[in-house]
Amino acid sequence: MKLTTRIFWWRCVAGVIWTTILLSSCKNDSPAADDREGAENKIVIAFNDRKQVIQNFGASDAWTCQFVGQWPDAKREQVADWLFSQELDENGRPKGIGLSLWRFNIGAGSATQDNISDEWRRTESFLISQGNYDWNKQAGQQWFIHAAKERGVSKFLGFTNSPPIQFTKNGKAYSSNGEEANIAPEHYLDFSKFLVDVAKNFESNGVPLDYISPFNEPQWDWTGNGQEGTPFRNTEIYAVTKILDSLLAKEGITTKIQPGDFFALAFDKPIIQEVEFVPGLAPGATVGHGTIDDVVYARDNKVAFVPEPASWAMLAGGIGLLFLLRGRKRLV
Repeated sequence: MKLTTRIFWWRCVAGVIWTTILLSSCKNDSPAADDREGAENKIVIAFNDRKQVIQNFGASDAWTCQFVGQWPDAKREQVADWLFSQELDENGRPKGIGLSLWRFNIGAGSATQDNISDEWRRTESFLISQGNYDWNKQAGQQWFIHAAKERGVSKFLGFTNSPPIQFTKNGKAYSSNGEEANIAPEHYLDFSKFLVDVAKNFESNGVPLDYISPFNEPQWDWTGNGQEGTPFRNTEIYAVTKILDSLLAKEGITTKIQPGDFFALAFDKPIIQEVEFVPGLAPGATVGHGTIDDVVYARDNKVAFVPEPASWAMLAGGIGLLFLLRGRKRLV
C-alpha cells in the first residue's frame, strides 16, 4: 500500500475520532437524549462530497539543505527518504512523509559577502556576472532537488528571497529602507532573464521547474541583515511579472509564475491587483504562511488574487524535520 493511501485512511479515522469527541461533548437537554444515553453515534462520511482541493504537500530547501546536501551519502540519503519517500518499509511503516512539491531557493549570492549575520541564511548564486553562470553552485540544494525527483516528487518550484546582488540597489541581498524593492527598474529585465536561464538549466538537467516565485513575502520590510529578502510594491510585482511572463513565452518554457508567497494574507487591501491579467500565472497562484483563519479571511474578502477555479495550498518553508537538523553541521 502506498503511503498516500495509508495517510488518506488515517486522516479519515482521525476525522471520525475528532467528530465523535465533539458530538459526545455536546449537551442535549431533551428527554429523548436521556433515553439514548449510551447509544452509539452514527457518522456518515460522504467521500464524493468534496469541499476543497489541496494541490500539493510541499516544503522548501531553505535554509538547511545547502549544508545537509553535502553531508556523507548515508546521512543525506536518509534525510531525503524522510522527506520524499512514499514507500513502506518491511514492517509496513512509512519511510517518509511523501512530499509532492519541493521548493528550491534560488540564491542571491550573499555567501560571497559577510553582511548577513546568520550564515545559514546566506546563499550562493548561479550568477557570476552578467550572463555568466556557474551551475555547480548551490550544490547541496541541487543534490536534494534531484533526490526528490528520484523519489517521486512530481512538482518543483524555484523561488527567490532577493534578486542577485549584482542587480540590487544597495549591492546586498537585504533591503536598506524597507519601502520598495531592492532592485531598480532598469534591472527588471536582467532579473527576469536570470530566472529564465535558471529554469532552462533545471529543465536541461531533468528537473523542470513547474513554477517560479520571484517575490518572497513581499509585504515584509526586510531591513535587517538576518537573511536575504526584499519588499515589493504592487506596481513592482506587476512590472517584473509582465517581463518574466513575456520571456518565458518567448523561450517556449512551460514554467508558470507564482507571483506571491505571502507571510500573512489578512490585509485590508488587495496584495495583487493587475497581475491577474498575466497569462502565465499558475492557477491558485497565491500561497500563504499564515494561519487557516488568515487564508479564509483573504479568500472571503478578496484580499489576495486567486484565479478560478481556486485551490489553496499551504506550503511549509523549512519543514520541522529539517528544523531538527539545524545547527548540526558538526555531525559530519
